[in-house]
Order: sequence, then structure tokens, then C-alpha cells
Amino acid sequence: MTRLLIVITAFFSFHLTGLTVTAEMQPSSVCPECYSLKTQIESAYFSHDGASVRRLLVQSRNLIDQHPGAWHPHYYAGLINVQLGNIERPDNRDRAYQHYTDALAHMQVVQERWPSAESTIVLADVYGKLASLKTFKMLYYGNLSKNRLMDAFRMGDERSPKPYLIAGIESMWTPIVFGGGTKRARQFLEKALAATLNWQEQDRLIVRWATRAEILAHLAQLEILCKRPSEARQYATQALGLVPDYGFVLRDVLPQLDEYID
Repeated sequence: MTRLLIVITAFFSFHLTGLTVTAEMQPSSVCPECYSLKTQIESAYFSHDGASVRRLLVQSRNLIDQHPGAWHPHYYAGLINVQLGNIERPDNRDRAYQHYTDALAHMQVVQERWPSAESTIVLADVYGKLASLKTFKMLYYGNLSKNRLMDAFRMGDERSPKPYLIAGIESMWTPIVFGGGTKRARQFLEKALAATLNWQEQDRLIVRWATRAEILAHLAQLEILCKRPSEARQYATQALGLVPDYGFVLRDVLPQLDEYID
């Protein structure tokens, strides 16, 4: 689970104080079926039911074949592969790595057709996941993740919790010497949590993620790393209060807490 990404202190310090916002390119070539798939992805976002999520992947592949010029099906396939990688990771790191690799291929297509803060932040997340699973490529993917994260902050809306969440996760698993650490992770995650109070995704085809439940779950993970099990359990309880069947909390966070020796 440990993620070692090469980041720089100046980058984290800058983005904790201010952002440069530019306008995003508008989407094009919308496929009508994408609205339904997007809703299904959001409904299954917190699930650890691999079979159900794989069925969504099949749908996204069908849409890619039916709408070869559209970026949306590739975007959905990328997000679904990330989720499948997360599901597989505890038991089969090789399969997880393959899903992250597939996610990368799809998101690179999206980036070519619709370069945006959304596609860029997902790329940053994917590169980070690849870096954490392949030691010999850690520096390569870690640098790419850092660069895409910086780009996402420049391109995006400073009110969005998404880049703060990814920056918080990356900081959590990055040593202080490389610009990470739990203190920076907490700053980013708290900014992400605050941002959810006033943020609403404007594009109806963009998947709603980085919600309060997701951020609370990662704050719980952070508190475990900080050896604060009581605080971690409070965050986990809040996350489950919002999403009772949250797979990451039930299958990862809570077992860590059960094994924790104070």
C-alpha cells in the first residue's frame, strides 16, 4: 500500500497557499449512452464487488467501439480500471498493475482529445499508483505523477476538492525528505474536506468523486499512520455514516484498526 512518489517541497508549499486557474476546454462528441454509464459508475464507486465493476468496464469498451471519436468512454474506462486495480491490489498486485496500466492507456487518449484538469488529475493518480507497485519504475512514474499534479492545480478550479485529495494521498505515502509527510497530507486532506461544502461538479458527464466520504476515509488512513486509532475510528465512522457499504473502509481501514495495538 505504501506509495513513494518523488515530489518537491516547493510544489506542495505553493499549492497550499494559492492556485492559478485557467479555463478548461469544453467537451465534444458526447455519446448519449454515456449519461447512463456515468450514473452507474457513481453508484458503484465505493463498491468492492469486482464482478459488478467489471460489467461496467465491458459497457465502457462497447461504447468505445460504438463511438470511436468520443473521449467520454475512454474516461469512464480509465476510472473503472483504477477502481478494479484498487479492488485487486490487496490480493493480486500484478492484476492491479495491469488495471492501472490499462487506465493509463485510456486516460492518455482522453488527454489527447480533451486536455483538462479532470483528465490531468486522474493521470496524476494513475502514475502514482504505478509508481507504488513497480520499484524499478518508481522514479519515472513518480516524476510523471508530480508533474501532472502540478498541471492539474494550474488548470483546475481552486474550489474543487479533487486535486487536494490526490495531493493528500500522495503526500501521505511520501517521505518528508521528498516533500511529503503526514503534516502536509493533513493540510491537503483538510482543504479537500472543506472544499466539498461549496463544490458541485458542473459537467454532467464528469464522474463525481472526491466526496466527503472518500476524504474522510483517507483521513482515517492518515490517523492510522500517525498512530491515532481513536481519531481514525471517528473518521471511519463518519465515512460509513455517509456510505455504509464503503469497501475501502470496511476491507482496509477497519481491519487495520482491529489489529492496532495501542
